[in-house]
Amino acid sequence: MRWTLSLVLVLALLFVPMVVHAEEPPPDETLVTDETPVVAETPVVADQMPAEEEPAPAEETPPAGEPTHTKQTPTATQATPTPTKEALAASQPDRRAPNGAMIKYTKQKWQNEIDTLGTLTVENNWDLDVVAAIAPSNKPVAMAVYVRAGESATFKGIWDDSYSLFVTSGEDYDNVAAGFTRKASYFRSTEPLKFQTTKIPNGRRYIHWTIRLQEEGGQDSEILMPLEAGQFPKLN
Repeated sequence: MRWTLSLVLVLALLFVPMVVHAEEPPPDETLVTDETPVVAETPVVADQMPAEEEPAPAEETPPAGEPTHTKQTPTATQATPTPTKEALAASQPDRRAPNGAMIKYTKQKWQNEIDTLGTLTVENNWDLDVVAAIAPSNKPVAMAVYVRAGESATFKGIWDDSYSLFVTSGEDYDNVAAGFTRKASYFRSTEPLKFQTTKIPNGRRYIHWTIRLQEEGGQDSEILMPLEAGQFPKLN
């Protein structure tokens, strides 16, 4: 009986289950076993993350029946300056009429043709071209002749009367405006020029005048006085 109980006790001890207490890993550590694959995490860089775009504000739609206003951006346009009359004249080549060209001729109907024998020669010793004109007192210009610098020209067929001599000088003669566009100056004779035809036994006697325009410092001041542009008679 004693041996039987011992055998049963030994057998009971052999079948007692063994309990193994495994230590739990800390909460922040990951338990890695041979059966669990290790996955490497890719770090996220904040600078490489695309920024979220803010939504564009929605356009307000005007109520029906109200006019739609569109904002327009003004466009700046550079204005081209208009050239002045003097600038246009300076850009043109120097225009000159032929020497002795008749600029104006007004026929005096009240004069008899036999009284048209008077002549006038203008010698231009100035550096500028001139237009010489003669006009009776308080009457329009009867004749006007173009005289180039350094040359002379002669009026012919002048009616008997008393005339004032007008002279304008300058550069670039505009035939339409009948005047110089650059360096224009204006003069008038200090004394009238009288023309008279008389009968003589063998014909008629008439008067011939010669006006010499001297260089600066000459005797022009004795026969010519300066004028303003508005005091010079019209030639067209």
